[in-house]
Amino acid sequence: MAQYTHIVIAFAVSYSWSPGKNICSETCEIDTPPVCENAPRPDLIQKWKDAGKKIILSFGGAGMGGSWAGDNNDCWDYCFGRETQVVNRLTTIVNEMGLDGVDIDYEYFHEDNQNGSGFTRGAQAQKFLKDVTVGLRNSMPAGSELTHAPMEPDMVPGKAYFNILKEVASSLDFLMPQYYNGYVRSL
Repeated sequence: MAQYTHIVIAFAVSYSWSPGKNICSETCEIDTPPVCENAPRPDLIQKWKDAGKKIILSFGGAGMGGSWAGDNNDCWDYCFGRETQVVNRLTTIVNEMGLDGVDIDYEYFHEDNQNGSGFTRGAQAQKFLKDVTVGLRNSMPAGSELTHAPMEPDMVPGKAYFNILKEVASSLDFLMPQYYNGYVRSL
């Protein structure tokens, strides 16, 4: 671990896993994630911090919903319109766990009819991403880091997510693009 500067704890989510389709919290209640071996492990977080690592909480991930064919998870839908609640909860988790920031791992639809999906909540998704990003920047402790982990296809100029990231760039510290599930398969 000596060569790494950051450790990402994944994932803070608003669902319970279930085969076929995750069971979404219809009120977007976000659980504190386990750290290791399905346990809180504050001792491990402290060990990493003592070694000079930044510990980031990842919110979202594929289980919240994906924009690819065959994914039927839609837990993000229940979080749209609850931006303040999401910001408050993620900030609470960061503070309670003693973490250094948040990574937003949004792999869901962000444009109407994206990929022929029939998705009709593009404006709500875009507002959610903007408001949660800016809200987290304003609510987390000074010095906290804030990132997004967009999928590579969403980083194309002209795409809504690309434009959102440009708009909120001053609130972000860096991006962690997901090349492993995009157009280019990095080796």
